[in-house]
Amino acid sequence: MGHLIELKDIYKIYHMGEETVHALDGINLTVDQGEFVAIVGSSGSGKSTAMNIIGCLDVPTSGTYHLGGIDVSTMEDDQQAEIRNKMLGFIFQQYNLIPKLTVQENVELPLLYAGVSAEERRERAIQSLERVGLADKRKNLPSQLSGGQQQRVSIARA
Repeated sequence: MGHLIELKDIYKIYHMGEETVHALDGINLTVDQGEFVAIVGSSGSGKSTAMNIIGCLDVPTSGTYHLGGIDVSTMEDDQQAEIRNKMLGFIFQQYNLIPKLTVQENVELPLLYAGVSAEERRERAIQSLERVGLADKRKNLPSQLSGGQQQRVSIARA
């Protein structure tokens, strides 16, 4: 079996006026299922650019990126959106919870976009909230939770 994430010779080059910025300059990375990886570096070293490519929010200028064996490096926006919906989960620094939705509704939202039935969405959301210790808060609004609890809702949603 191949790697879960495999970047080969990835370049990301931006042209800003007459200036050329090499945000990524031939990076290689493999991540296998179950591995935990941290991307660290100084400001301006390309961490966010790499994460945007790994998260299918951007495509490389050149090189290949395989996610679960699928080449996503040359996909169009709609194809990448489908991959993000089915294969990736994001935990944002500011959590990006929708204030007018309950905790459970926030966790269900990506499943709604994926076309999952209402009953299955409910069951999966409750299971995810149980895993992060927040099933008892499923009817609360995000504003009724602590910062740490909001973070755990974001993890359950991802």
